[in-house]
Amino acid sequence: KGFYDKTLNNRLPEEYGIKKARVIMIDCDLKEPTILILDYVKNILQEGTIILFDDFLFYKGDKEKGQYGAFDGFKKANPQLDFRRAFDYGNGSRAFIVCKV
Repeated sequence: KGFYDKTLNNRLPEEYGIKKARVIMIDCDLKEPTILILDYVKNILQEGTIILFDDFLFYKGDKEKGQYGAFDGFKKANPQLDFRRAFDYGNGSRAFIVCKV
């Protein structure tokens, strides 16, 4: 409940009993909240985690905006992580699988 920057800073995933994630669904249009979410879940990723981006191909294909821009920046900031495109779904949604942590 509330804005991502306030909600995500209240408790760590471990405080919810989450040690590793198999599936992560990210459903927000904007780059900034997506960056917050990706940073929040970074330590619970494992090989095989599927990340679903509900709004991945928005903003007329602009690579700097939205979830596309957030994920691109996240990958550059975390070169130890490797991802593979898994599948597309719906209208502009895309899933990735974590290949290496």
